[in-house]
Parts: sequence; structure tokens; C-alpha cells
Amino acid sequence: MTRLASFLVLFALLGCQPEIQWVWLEPVDSNFRIELPGTPEVVRRQLKLPFGDAPVNLWVVEDGDRSFIVGYTEYPESVAAVASADELLDSARDGHLRNVAGRLVRDEPTERNGHRGRVIEIEAANGAAHVQGQLFIAHSRLYQVLATMTPDERDGPLVTRFLESFELLPSAP
Repeated sequence: MTRLASFLVLFALLGCQPEIQWVWLEPVDSNFRIELPGTPEVVRRQLKLPFGDAPVNLWVVEDGDRSFIVGYTEYPESVAAVASADELLDSARDGHLRNVAGRLVRDEPTERNGHRGRVIEIEAANGAAHVQGQLFIAHSRLYQVLATMTPDERDGPLVTRFLESFELLPSAP
């Protein structure tokens, strides 16, 4: 009888978990499309650069220990004219490392629709958090797709679905 009671409690707890509502996002003039595990909050900032300000547009879904972030930075033409794609990708990767005081675990080149990119993984919070992401340069834009989770969720179905759904649309600037 004890096993049956334990099973019923476990079944009830599992049944109470809210189902994730996946949402497709394709913001106007963003030139990307992605599927997010929830409705995102929009965050707009200005990145201060020696060559001028760069608008940053982010869409963020936070759920407990997880966060899913997609967005882009619109670099001034003066930056795009003097910095190579690799320099911009290096700078973005290094910025993420600094922001989470993390250790780089993976940094590999990738490509999407002919645009250079990087796949990155960062161990953060002394191993208590993990960041998986993709960075792409398309003309004067840096696109960023990042998922933050506990280490046991690394490469899990939520993170994989999110990262694999990102599309740079052919009309990317």
C-alpha cells in the first residue's frame, strides 16, 4: 500500500506541473524568427561604444533557474566598417564571460544563411549555472541566442528546442 500511495503522490505532483506554452516570435524589422518557452518581456538598451551608441533589442523569458534570451545589437556603420565579424563575435563572447564571471567551455565557429557565427558554452556561478548560446553577425547586427540553466539541464529538450528554432531570415540586413 505504501508504494501505491507514493506512486499516486508522484503522479499528482507531475500532473500539477504547468505545461510550457511555446510561442513563435518574429518581431517587425528584426529579421529573425525563434520559438520561445513562454511570452517574452522586451528589453531595450543602449550599448556605449567609442564610436557611438548601439541599440540593443532583447526578448527575454525567465522561469525559475532558466532564462531564454534572443536579440540583436545594431552596430553603427563605423564599427561594422572597421571591425571584422570575428572581432565582433570575440567581443560579444568576452562580454558574456565578464557578465557572468564565467569560464568558457566551448567556442566553435558556425554559420547560418551564409552569416558567420559562434556556438558558445559558459560555466558560471562556480559551476552552479550553465549558459549555452549562439552568436551571429549579419551585416551591422550581432544576433544573440542564449539559454541559462542549471548544469543538469544542459543540452536538455527545452534548451535544444529553443536554440535549434532560431532562424536568420533571408532579409537580414
